[in-house]
Amino acid sequence: MPRGYGSHAEYMQWVKGDADHRQRVIEEALHQAFSGFIETRSVDVIVFSGMSAIKLSKAIFAHPLVFKPLLASCNIAPPALSKGTSG
Repeated sequence: MPRGYGSHAEYMQWVKGDADHRQRVIEEALHQAFSGFIETRSVDVIVFSGMSAIKLSKAIFAHPLVFKPLLASCNIAPPALSKGTSG
């Protein structure tokens, strides 16, 4: 266990600032990448059914920060990453 904390609660406090920042950065990138396809509900939802494959690829290419979260949310990241496409 790294120095500076001794419990899960202390660890969560230790990483909270970085995690909160990362969340804001990812949210901003998702909004930029998919701005024309987001519907506001109780949470923001990206409506992929309204996107062509070309628009999806262009959004990911223009905002590569969203790629890994998209893979994770589709539950395809472990097989894809295990084949050497991590990034």
